Amino acid sequence: MQTLRQTNIEIEAKALAATILQEKEAGVVHFDGTAAVTDAFLTPFFRAVQREGFQAKLERGCMVLRRCIRCNKYSAGVYLKGSEEFELCPLCDRH
Repeated sequence: MQTLRQTNIEIEAKALAATILQEKEAGVVHFDGTAAVTDAFLTPFFRAVQREGFQAKLERGCMVLRRCIRCNKYSAGVYLKGSEEFELCPLCDRH
């Protein structure tokens, strides 16, 4: 059985793919389109956690990232939910 996060990632991945396809069919130049500034693995994860009520922590307008202490591979985003701070990794926190 899928978790809420897995379901949200799936929803966001399909939405991203549909947007990119629509832009391609409409003749949008690659570098002017969504495909140029998104990633099929990372973007659905970031959007999914936002659907769950997490808000990215920003410093000078940029999302705060840290190296994940679990996998040591990906940058974990720092998110706020209520008054709590969470580090969520696109690889480790996909469940």
